[in-house]
Amino acid sequence: GSTYGGNELTAKVSLAVLSMVMHSDLPEKAARSGEFFRSLISAIGSSHIKDVRGMGLLNGIELDIPSVGVVKALQENGLLSLTAGPRTLRFLPSFAAEEKDFEDAALILARTLEGF
Repeated sequence: GSTYGGNELTAKVSLAVLSMVMHSDLPEKAARSGEFFRSLISAIGSSHIKDVRGMGLLNGIELDIPSVGVVKALQENGLLSLTAGPRTLRFLPSFAAEEKDFEDAALILARTLEGF
């Protein structure tokens, strides 16, 4: 079996979504949003942030402290993140995220890192 095998409705929905993605500016919006988010993170100025990198909406923030504790603290402060190695945070926000969402996330990250 497969996800779309033999199901005409889901195959048509998939084609519609693919068409929408191909004829929209989603990749450009993702690139712009990711650059905006990374610029906010870089501006935090925390001594714990060693590198900020990413492509599109996939973002990695390398720290000088273990990322597991930071992820837990971020979750307690209302921001979801994952680890991408022992000292790297990974953020992968939604295509629907707006500038205010990125600003709020950067503020939560800055305040959280102050506690380390």
